[in-house]
Amino acid sequence: MMQACGAYRNTQVRTARPETLVTLLYSACIRFMRTGREALEQGRHEEAGRMLIRAQDIVVELRASLNAEAGEIAGNLSSLYEYVQDRLVTANIKKNAGPVDAALRVMEGICEAWIEALRVAPK
Repeated sequence: MMQACGAYRNTQVRTARPETLVTLLYSACIRFMRTGREALEQGRHEEAGRMLIRAQDIVVELRASLNAEAGEIAGNLSSLYEYVQDRLVTANIKKNAGPVDAALRVMEGICEAWIEALRVAPK
């Protein structure tokens, strides 16, 4: 069953439009941050570290994929991603869930805005 789920997810990613991939990345990042936050609160520091690093890896990829030619919005997103990255590193080092909350608020807001932009964009 797990192999079937993995194969489905792999196909979903390979055939997705770029806009959909970004949404999948945001969703995965938020999921990893929530899981990492919960693990921190429960004292499961090793699991928390793994989850927060996975979230950091996604933020790095999102930041690297920004198109500088998009102008001010790319610069603003880059700054937000840098802030999120800093909060996740801080949470991981200090074993404190507080900075994850700040990072989550930012990523959830960006994700919601992205989904709304896709919804109203002409097809």
